[in-house]
Amino acid sequence: MPDPTGELETVLYEESDAIATVTLNRPERHNAINEKMSSELHSLWRWLRRRDAVRVVIVTAATRGSAEALRNNARRLKRSSR
Repeated sequence: MPDPTGELETVLYEESDAIATVTLNRPERHNAINEKMSSELHSLWRWLRRRDAVRVVIVTAATRGSAEALRNNARRLKRSSR
């Protein structure tokens, strides 16, 4: 699978010392997951699952949103990937 990180618009990706940091980057929408972000996250997860160099993935948001908002986004993403 090709590296999707160069094509991301709504998600930022960094990798250092076997740690990948995925940042939701739609602060104007409080990082709500839309179809574009869902698609990007899905592609990124598929790619990351095959990367032996990455041992830990940290998911964060570009702004100081509440933890509840991040949990809600995670629930929506889980439902959309079924």
